[in-house]
Amino acid sequence: MSSGLQATSRSFDVIIYMDVLEHIEDDRSQLARAAALLKPNGRLVVLSPAHQWLFSEFDACIGHVRRYTRESLRSIAPPSVQEESIRYLDSVGLVLSLANRVLLKQSMPT
Repeated sequence: MSSGLQATSRSFDVIIYMDVLEHIEDDRSQLARAAALLKPNGRLVVLSPAHQWLFSEFDACIGHVRRYTRESLRSIAPPSVQEESIRYLDSVGLVLSLANRVLLKQSMPT
């Protein structure tokens, strides 16, 4: 008998990816697996770095595969998931990422 929790089909009300999805190569399949674990009317929440044009050596160094736009996130959403809201939240992070890309050009976190 396993000591960990084993998810069964349709087990969760909410699944949250907080700064995780951008690290996963096959993000589309990952979201499909998550959607299959949601109860009816469950929620799938994704928080991740935005704007692929801001992708830098720093992103790659910390294991990011990509950044997202509204359109790119919509394109990988499972058909069974109904979009409720897609928003850009962290305008300060956007400015800092842009400053690093253009001015600092740091590839390692400090």
